[in-house]
Amino acid sequence: FIGSFISSGKEGEMERLFGEEAELESPALRHLRNHSKYLIEGGAMTFARMIGLVLFGIVASVLLLTPLLLSGALLTNYCCARAFTNAGSVFPPSWVTIGLLGFTVFLVFLLIVFNRVQRMLTDDLNRSLSTNKLQSGIETTAVISLCVSALSFLLELLPHLLRLMNGLRGPGRVFLVVATLPVILGVAGLWIGAERLAGRLLFDLFILIGPVLLLTGYLWLTNHFVFKPSTLSVQLLVLGLTVALLFFAIFVLDINYASPHRYYRSRLCRSYLVEEKDTPGTVESRDRLSLSALDQQTAPYHLINCAVNVPASKNPDLRGRSSDLFLFSRNYCGSRLTGYYPTGDWESQDGHLDLGTAMAISGAAAAPNMGTLTSPRYTFLLAVLNIRLGYWLRSPRETGRMLSALLGFPGLFYYFLELTRRMSEKTPSLNLSDGGHIENLGVYELLRRRCKYIIAIDGEADPEHTFGGLINLTRMARIDLGVEIRPSLAELRLDEKRLTKSHFSLSKIDYPKGGKGLLLYIKSSMTGNEEEFLKKFRADNPAFPHQSTADQIFSEEQFEAYRALGEHIGHDLFKKGLVGDWDQTIAVEAWFRSLAEKLLD
Repeated sequence: FIGSFISSGKEGEMERLFGEEAELESPALRHLRNHSKYLIEGGAMTFARMIGLVLFGIVASVLLLTPLLLSGALLTNYCCARAFTNAGSVFPPSWVTIGLLGFTVFLVFLLIVFNRVQRMLTDDLNRSLSTNKLQSGIETTAVISLCVSALSFLLELLPHLLRLMNGLRGPGRVFLVVATLPVILGVAGLWIGAERLAGRLLFDLFILIGPVLLLTGYLWLTNHFVFKPSTLSVQLLVLGLTVALLFFAIFVLDINYASPHRYYRSRLCRSYLVEEKDTPGTVESRDRLSLSALDQQTAPYHLINCAVNVPASKNPDLRGRSSDLFLFSRNYCGSRLTGYYPTGDWESQDGHLDLGTAMAISGAAAAPNMGTLTSPRYTFLLAVLNIRLGYWLRSPRETGRMLSALLGFPGLFYYFLELTRRMSEKTPSLNLSDGGHIENLGVYELLRRRCKYIIAIDGEADPEHTFGGLINLTRMARIDLGVEIRPSLAELRLDEKRLTKSHFSLSKIDYPKGGKGLLLYIKSSMTGNEEEFLKKFRADNPAFPHQSTADQIFSEEQFEAYRALGEHIGHDLFKKGLVGDWDQTIAVEAWFRSLAEKLLD
């Protein structure tokens, strides 16, 4: 957010954003302070808007799922009507299910035989390869046969299940009961506590809610068509409604703007993207600021880090991470997995892509799919409840293809991919979320560029100082880039008073082929020599400075506490004992050299 705040300044204004040393505070920084509660500013109207967005998101999910459920109910009625109304008739006949299961057993027997044959023929490479292909084909056929036999068995059970649910006062009541399960399980789990086995089991049950909710909804609709016969005209009307809803869900409803992303983005832009006006002391928000039109001066060159979620990708380089790093910048956007294209090409594909959108995506912490932090038990539920701050971005990779144009619109097709975690890098649109879902410090892209001097400010919630973000970075850098970083963290660990000896450490970076660099790692921490205001705030708020990052609504006191701590740490980095006598013309290289002399072993 602060990076976008700096980038939003006009050319030549960046040094003025934070004000001169003698000034009380710059108008831009005062603007940030005044909007520290950016998500809820506006009183009752803002609260009503937030409730409206939640309800709209749920309605949007219903509109996306209803045509699928209606299609299933109509198909079931068409194929199985006699089985529902005639107790002596079933569809499909029992012998079909038995035959499919028998065929599956036979295929499993063949697999055992071919496995023995493969062992006997290991000395003949060509015959072994041929056997492997045949075995793979039998395995695939066996899986398909098992799935079809399971579906056949469920269809046989369906009439009995509907009669049972009618005995329970109807599928509608069952559906409503199931719809309340998320609230019941959530409240009970929180009351018992996730640290207890019973609490963990309650939260684990979230993984079943989505499929059960869809099943009961399908049964509810099917019940209306089967046990409450309707005329042909009514059935045709329902069929027409289903087709209309399918068209609306695929080509009209944009799931990017049916989610909270739009509200989140507008609030961030209002607070962080500003420019000074001609009238002294006044600033104004800059909502529509093109990425490709950012300040053309050499530095700072803003890299906005995101994660591209690809749990269905078959690329072995992902190593089970389900995601890859994705970059927004003035000149190029993309990732190794998706390819890099000029920023203008991405903007021409998506007219909503700008600095504000990129900033909101980079901070999109809550989503059904969250890279390495994804929890499958909540994926379906988060998608159905439309808790999606992420964004589907159209890729310029396949521009001009008709199929790509049809599937590029973020509608039902992409909603289904989110529900089932079938996203990959091969779809015309890509699912993006918070960069912290794969690498939380935002340093990886700097290491890829072999930067010589890197400053990493770690502001993640890490109350026990386990340094998860830094350790993850060192692991990924070693595996992916061949870069070695061995940080010394002894002085950043907590003592019995939960204080540290220092706010920062310096580490050597060893790049492949002899390249060298330095990483200055700054940790949000307290050493005990801070001003009295910070000590008092810490006493009143023991979690400071590691309060949950989910807290996006800062009071005036809280905002000032974090700002003052940052300023205190900054002054410590330029103490005379570290850098000697210096002035503001000191070069970065000279500053790092002085720090290295004092901080490195």
